[in-house]
Amino acid sequence: MKYKRVLVKGIVQGVGFRAFIYRNALSLTSLKGYVRNLLDGSVEIVCRGDERDIEKIIDAAKKGPYGSRVDGVEITEIDLEEDYRDFSVRR
Repeated sequence: MKYKRVLVKGIVQGVGFRAFIYRNALSLTSLKGYVRNLLDGSVEIVCRGDERDIEKIIDAAKKGPYGSRVDGVEITEIDLEEDYRDFSVRR
């Protein structure tokens, strides 16, 4: 199954970034996957859904919540065996 992996770099940890993405994802009914912090200080979003909903979550990631600073966003398409039922926050 094809997923998009969105890697967000900048000041994106400790500023409510995951919660911001999660709230946005909940309003996009087709979006499935997760958001999590990575050890290098970036945030990873892995998702699938309607192309329009994926673009909306990417736009939200580029903006970020108040207090964050997004320096870069890398988007790649990946193959995953797992089929997520919802969108979640991982630790």
